[in-house]
Amino acid sequence: LATPSAHQATGAMQPKAVSSNHLHSTSQQIGKQHRTELNAKQPAVLPPHSLQRATYMSSSADGPNRPAELAQEVRHADGKVERYYTNGRKSVEFSNGTRKVSHADGLTIIHFANGDIKRQYADGRIDYFYSEVGTWHTTHHNGLEVFYFPTGQIEAHHPGGLKEIIFVDGLVRRVLPDGTEENIPPHMLSDAVRQPKPNAGC
Repeated sequence: LATPSAHQATGAMQPKAVSSNHLHSTSQQIGKQHRTELNAKQPAVLPPHSLQRATYMSSSADGPNRPAELAQEVRHADGKVERYYTNGRKSVEFSNGTRKVSHADGLTIIHFANGDIKRQYADGRIDYFYSEVGTWHTTHHNGLEVFYFPTGQIEAHHPGGLKEIIFVDGLVRRVLPDGTEENIPPHMLSDAVRQPKPNAGC
């Protein structure tokens, strides 16, 4: 299949810093590091402060613009602060700058100190933002991975080896497991790759 050089196979058209193979390896390394940070044993809890009455407007799926009051705040000796809200939301701020927010609907959002963001949903889907390269990486429960590059290009890597690519200029390409490439109309893309790019949320 003769195609413009700008639309060559996926491995060659991405800058090294944001290639999907690089991100896949990096995600495993960062995952181990962040799990260590979040699972570190914490010192004994200090007596909780007197309750501070506060409200916030939730923007998560547990109810848009749903007000919730702070029900309890617990400060630990190591600097970790836990806050519990009346709508089931829980936030934890760690001394290293990492912030973890858990919502009643199962959504968990972690803002890491280095600028990375992890959103984990009740259905097993995970959205991870690599701040260093400005790239979102979505992993679905069935093993499908979708990469949203800062250039606007989108790639979907299916467990069986099939790849789908949406180029910035609108060209859509499918790469079969045997390496065969073919241009396809947008309506032939899988549902997952047509989903909007994740956002940071709160």
